[in-house]
Amino acid sequence: MFESGQETPITKGDFFEIPPGHDAYVAGEERVELILFEAPQGHA
Repeated sequence: MFESGQETPITKGDFFEIPPGHDAYVAGEERVELILFEAPQGHA
């Protein structure tokens, strides 16, 4: 990921962070459902 250009496979049940400026894609035909978490506004 980061500047190396390396891909990181993420599989069912994994917890992960995709930093700003990076993206993700789904390999294959299986349906994917993601749950996104974000810090509340004003969180310090």
